[in-house]
Amino acid sequence: MRVGPLVVVETHPIQYHAPVYRILQQSLAIPVTAIYGSDFSVMGYRDPEFGTAFAWDCDLLSGYTSLFLSRVRAAGARTAAEVSAHGLGKLLQDVAPSAILLVGYSPRFHQVACYHSWRSGRPMIFRARLRTMTEIALQSKHGQEAARWVGFTSRAPVYSTSGSARTSISNVLATGKTDLFSLRTA
Repeated sequence: MRVGPLVVVETHPIQYHAPVYRILQQSLAIPVTAIYGSDFSVMGYRDPEFGTAFAWDCDLLSGYTSLFLSRVRAAGARTAAEVSAHGLGKLLQDVAPSAILLVGYSPRFHQVACYHSWRSGRPMIFRARLRTMTEIALQSKHGQEAARWVGFTSRAPVYSTSGSARTSISNVLATGKTDLFSLRTA
């Protein structure tokens, strides 16, 4: 039986996530396919948090497979708030992942992505920063029994101050189970 990749679902390519996906695939031999809602961060956009327009000048797409639900040049989303998960269910079916990594709960794109991931019947990994212990309690209360929290508080940094992607691999593979990618789903 063919072992599918780890599929990561994100709104757009992010400069501090791409190196992690590269390391997973190239150094740990875990095939990674990132499904992005749009390519606006690669094409250039106005970021409200930075208050300026720019495009990342580093390579965000090599070393792993990347697929896009929309592209700016084809009238696709130009911001994270505009990104739609339209077509994600079909793409997850086509890619047939061994597991799906979800990296957020807002904007709505992530909520719809969670639904499609659940519907796929594949194992799901959820990784996101939570701001308060109240949010952690709420997420835990409504989460499934199979959910496993890693870390004690949301105050711990996800990435080191040096920006090293290697320090974040433990967050992605928190269980230490690389055999996840040989699991078979019913």
